[in-house]
Amino acid sequence: SKNKKRGLQAKHQPSSWLFLSRISALKEYSFMKALHDVEYPTPKPIGHNRHIVAMSLVRGIPLYQIHANRVSAPQALSIFEQSTELAVRLAKHGLVHCDLNEFNLMVDLSGIQSVIAADNDVGEHYVRHS
Repeated sequence: SKNKKRGLQAKHQPSSWLFLSRISALKEYSFMKALHDVEYPTPKPIGHNRHIVAMSLVRGIPLYQIHANRVSAPQALSIFEQSTELAVRLAKHGLVHCDLNEFNLMVDLSGIQSVIAADNDVGEHYVRHS
């Protein structure tokens, strides 16, 4: 089954949606914490309980909500480069995000994230993974 392939259901364990959601939330929290701890651009994981993962607020909007007329060509190029750099960085560590798309990349065009990044000497950041 799909759940077995994802490692969500082992032999002789309950298969209720709440149990599987709890296991999924635990895995998501664990991955998010591990990635955040090594400075991947993820929200700060706060905790998890049952089927919920609590995380810090992320400034910006999902990439799919960005319209071409709202970004300049240099901003669009930066968003593309940061997105591909994120995917390559994950791949170099043996990780493939099976659902990295415009619905779970956050874009902050306000400049606030750039100021934060400049303070940390990380460079200009428009993109954060949600």
